[in-house]
Amino acid sequence: MPFHSMTNTIIFSGLLAVSVASAATYYVDAGHGDDKADGTSAATAWRSVARVNVQKFQPGDTVLFKRGDVFRGGTLQLASGEPGKPVTYSAYGEGHKPIIQPSLDFNDASKWEACGENLWRTKTNLANGIKVNGPMIDLRMSNWSVYVEKPAVVTCESKTHDGQKTYSISYAKHGERETNVQLLGPNLENGSVHYVFKYRIRSDKPFDMSIFRIMMSRSPWTTYSIEFGKHVHVTQDWQDVDCFLLNNTSCAEGTLIRLNNFFGKAAPDGATVEFEPISLQQADFIGERPLLSDVGNIIFNHGEACGWKRWNIEQLKTEKDYYHDTREGVLYIRHTGNPGGAYKSLELVYKTHCVSHGGAHDAVVDGLWCRYAGGHGFGGGNTHRVTIRNCDICYIGGSVLYDTTRYGNGIEFWCEAQDCLVENNHIWQCYDVAITNQGNAPNQIQRNLTYRNNLLHNCEQHYEYWRSPESALTENIQFIHNTCLNAGEVWAHWQRPNKHSCHLLAYQVTAPTRNIIIRDNVFCNAIEALVLHHADLRKVIDCDHNLWWQDKPDGMLLRIFSAKYNLKFSEFEKWQKDDGKDVHSLVGKPIFVNADFANPQAADFHLTPNSPGAHAASDGGPVGIR
Repeated sequence: MPFHSMTNTIIFSGLLAVSVASAATYYVDAGHGDDKADGTSAATAWRSVARVNVQKFQPGDTVLFKRGDVFRGGTLQLASGEPGKPVTYSAYGEGHKPIIQPSLDFNDASKWEACGENLWRTKTNLANGIKVNGPMIDLRMSNWSVYVEKPAVVTCESKTHDGQKTYSISYAKHGERETNVQLLGPNLENGSVHYVFKYRIRSDKPFDMSIFRIMMSRSPWTTYSIEFGKHVHVTQDWQDVDCFLLNNTSCAEGTLIRLNNFFGKAAPDGATVEFEPISLQQADFIGERPLLSDVGNIIFNHGEACGWKRWNIEQLKTEKDYYHDTREGVLYIRHTGNPGGAYKSLELVYKTHCVSHGGAHDAVVDGLWCRYAGGHGFGGGNTHRVTIRNCDICYIGGSVLYDTTRYGNGIEFWCEAQDCLVENNHIWQCYDVAITNQGNAPNQIQRNLTYRNNLLHNCEQHYEYWRSPESALTENIQFIHNTCLNAGEVWAHWQRPNKHSCHLLAYQVTAPTRNIIIRDNVFCNAIEALVLHHADLRKVIDCDHNLWWQDKPDGMLLRIFSAKYNLKFSEFEKWQKDDGKDVHSLVGKPIFVNADFANPQAADFHLTPNSPGAHAASDGGPVGIR
């Protein structure tokens, strides 16, 4: 869709060239590039996202991905520039937008084996073993701590004897979630390799040990390596454990990472666990790689069908039902015949983001296509002056956040986010929400976030806001000139237990919130309601000059769970008179130039001249996308 005029693009490009004339431009070519090249021309392009992630970019640098190519191999991690000199990620060449696609291609019969009638599983083994190949890091005197969230009550003490630290972890009350208690280890330098981690452990009450990970030590808490192998049953006797940590995504040089264990639900109440770290050593894995990072979706033929995630093998009753045993690293699927090779494409969508803007500032992403990530399309916290424009984002989410709760947003700003712009993007088929700013960290500010001229359709929700605690702050959020269609008509809706399909979702909010502007948008059709509030935020949202529609005569306009309040779409005048919202807005069915949901990238969702709202925006132009 031509969101910008050619004249504006030329002017912008010229200004950029003048302001960063001395900046470098790097090229990435998935088909013919070489990560050992210098990357400074199309002829000497790099090949991979991993190579981009380890480069130390300077303010004003530009990274160009080749159009028509698919870039696999993990999450693109944004680097930071400085005010007026962002690091820019964009495209060059001919063809479709360059695709950032971290999913795994399993459209190969050799990657599957039969394990029952119409039941298949991915192959994995340790037949050739694990081989250590690096210097040993002595961890006997390393510093560990325990992070605790309510309702868990857990304490940790340490003592030293003969050069060995022993940590005594006492469980007065275990957590409701595994993340309520976390065993935090020392910082590490390299997150892109496999490790063998040796430790000793015992407990006065037996339990099954939870798994270790190597993770980013700040938002978005990316997991780079995860434990694979036998289950450890902890008893009152000391056990020596060799824990193999399998790397599953690249880690940019300089990223803050550490050993971590989600310990929240592992030990029983009243248990005292003694833990002794010993050593860490780099290793190789030989054999079929296990699938340890949660597979949130299986995409057949680029969206013609999706898998249905189940929670054990016994639940696999219907074609394309699947279960992922992350501890064993094996995925099971109900399928008539070997699924490998039966389709044009078969993608396993595992738990990662397409793009991470966590910790980034002064960065621009312009003209990429991000798809097939089990986490977020764009995700991260502590984000300042980041622009995301002209991007396509689709088939996002479905991986497990904790227990059986799944997640996945098109674009998410987590906790701290200021002066960010999201414009002219096309987002569809997300497990949760297309665009959101949210978070629960204290003393974090979300300020001056603008979402404009985006086409959002067929996600469970299209804009969501929730914040806590009271010490956090949200102000000056603009959601303007967006077109939002068919909330809930998404691959994930029928799978999820919490069906909250809507265009505007206000979840639990305890943080001070002011000046949220919802104007000049199109909101058309939602399975549950056009607007859903858990906490009643009607007083802090400036909602006006929009075009609203529900095809169903008895469709819902507003539902507020905390107040048990329901307002039908046919009662729109009550919303205007009683709440003072949308007093200048229109009720009417939008008419689009070419609303082709089967082929949305070739469609045109601009309003026709005779459509309701074609001349009704507060600035004198049409509502929705321009």
